[in-house]
Amino acid sequence: MNFVQPSKPIPEKNEYIFSPSRTAGLVLLFLLAFVLIAINSAFFYLFSRQQPGPLFFLTFILSVGFLIPVEIVLYRIYGLIVSRYQITRSAIQLQWGLRSETIPLSEVNWIRRPEEMTIEVPWPPLPMPGAYIGSVQTADHNTIDFMASNVKKMLFVGTTDQIYGISPADPEQFIQSFERILQMGTLSDVERLTIRPTDWITASYGNRTARYSLFLSLILLMLLSLWIGFRITATETVQLGFTAAGTPNEPIPARNILILPVLAAVFWLANLVLGIQFYKSQSLRKCAEILWAASPVILLSFLIAGFLII
Repeated sequence: MNFVQPSKPIPEKNEYIFSPSRTAGLVLLFLLAFVLIAINSAFFYLFSRQQPGPLFFLTFILSVGFLIPVEIVLYRIYGLIVSRYQITRSAIQLQWGLRSETIPLSEVNWIRRPEEMTIEVPWPPLPMPGAYIGSVQTADHNTIDFMASNVKKMLFVGTTDQIYGISPADPEQFIQSFERILQMGTLSDVERLTIRPTDWITASYGNRTARYSLFLSLILLMLLSLWIGFRITATETVQLGFTAAGTPNEPIPARNILILPVLAAVFWLANLVLGIQFYKSQSLRKCAEILWAASPVILLSFLIAGFLII
């Protein structure tokens, strides 16, 4: 194995927990999220002021489409906040968002810095401070799985069949702690375990409440979208509510009501993702079921609002 010698004494413990370097990544990701949300809001504003026609549909598609990069950046923020690297006397455990990896100590062959790598390291898609995540193939067909936030703090963990890129805030301390664990000896042999976000989605789908909620929610979303789309072709303006004096508010363009299915979809997606996150914990699975059961109720409220408004 290729390890550096410890430069200072390491306390003897059965586990060591390290956080990734977060500050620069969180600053950049929050700034990027703000910019994307601002652009998305601008497209929604332009969409609300268009007359039916090509520009109307273009701004609507851009408004909805920009929700995708917003969600990607928000998930990267979440992944960076909850991430950690843990060394125990049985394994190295890596956690990043909904992704986790348990690597038995017996399978760890080496830990190296980028300059010590004997191969050229390709970076994952869309690399940026705070989000060096994803899998890549090297020239010699090795797989590097990144769960890192900072190039300057990068370490590579080599196993019998894969390489992991991580970035503990204190790389030297991480290496020294690993050496200390090896000196103490392993307590038990554990199995290799990989959990990806798709695994949690599959497990959640096995829950009856989640399945019924998904089908009902999709049906209600389609009904809401069809009703709003049908009605805005038959009327030009909509009057919403009354002023404090009891007089009707100024009517607004009927196309503005298209925001209802968009908001309904956002609420449903947030409920779905939060439920999947809760479902990871055995003690919170009832909370996940409550969230999933609430989704059709919320969407039904949006549908009733659509019927009452137009």
